[in-house]
Amino acid sequence: MISKLRLYYPVNILCRLFSVSRGGYYSGLLRADIKERKTILPWLNHGGLVMVYAKRGEGKTWFSLSLAASLASGTPFMKWEVSEPVGCAYLDGEMSLHDCRERLIKFMRTAPEAPLQILNHEPYFEKTQRDIDITDKSTQDEILAMLDRNEDIKVIICDNLSSLTRIREDFGDDWRSAFLPFLLACRRRQVAVILVHHAGKSGQQRGTSTREDHLDTSILLRKAGDDNSAGANFIVEFTKSRGAYGATTEPFSAQLIEIDGHLEWSITNLAENAKNRLINLIRECDSEGLTSKEAVEELGVAKGTISKARKALLQEGLISIQGSGHNSRMMPR
Repeated sequence: MISKLRLYYPVNILCRLFSVSRGGYYSGLLRADIKERKTILPWLNHGGLVMVYAKRGEGKTWFSLSLAASLASGTPFMKWEVSEPVGCAYLDGEMSLHDCRERLIKFMRTAPEAPLQILNHEPYFEKTQRDIDITDKSTQDEILAMLDRNEDIKVIICDNLSSLTRIREDFGDDWRSAFLPFLLACRRRQVAVILVHHAGKSGQQRGTSTREDHLDTSILLRKAGDDNSAGANFIVEFTKSRGAYGATTEPFSAQLIEIDGHLEWSITNLAENAKNRLINLIRECDSEGLTSKEAVEELGVAKGTISKARKALLQEGLISIQGSGHNSRMMPR
């Protein structure tokens, strides 16, 4: 009898939540007063969980700091509009406080309209004689207490998991027991968490894939081009997205540029860029034409990107196709 009570008690709770009449559980769900999830960015909701990952030195911190500045000031971030200024807490476990401040100043064209709190590892260690560890229960309690005191804070950015956590990367059980409950506690407070992480040699996020199970959105930053002197210059690619699609999640390239002492992102539509590069390459080949395989190798882009660009050029009447199958060649008109 006791075992049955343990089994069915949670189910009965759910029944009472959603069964408001004899009409059944579905009608109860339809009539339930459920708060709408507010949107901050087209891919970021209140209470959302996001991972941004990239290989070392490919712009994760530039991406994250500029995001924090846009959220607090309510200004556009890359190609997306911010719905309204929201408070942001930036947890920095890696960069010097001096560099963090200098970068942030260059992103802030105006004073923030919502709170922007920076928790940097240097002053934290000076005060506590310990490193920031967001998988430590006492640290988590401090952060949750801060959120309860400052209800304007709606986003936490953790930069990055390698420097802010002490759990084993490859063990899913460590993640589930030491960190996931904290992330869910943030979600219940309608606070979004953005986790900045490293990519491994394979290009995927490093460590256990268990992290991805609870993510709403996963964003990969891939280096664009071979010019190491270009600074932060990467392709933004969504590898997982709940509720966002279409133009919002189409990949694009972003390059950091400085104008009048302020940092801005120069955004390039990959599809349009690939189409322009492809037609120029086809014209260079002239009467020899170009196969899709050759175009992939020459331009260093995915086969699907060439396929879309080829289709667009055909529709615009800029090229013709000679031959058929894999050996067909794109010819200039």
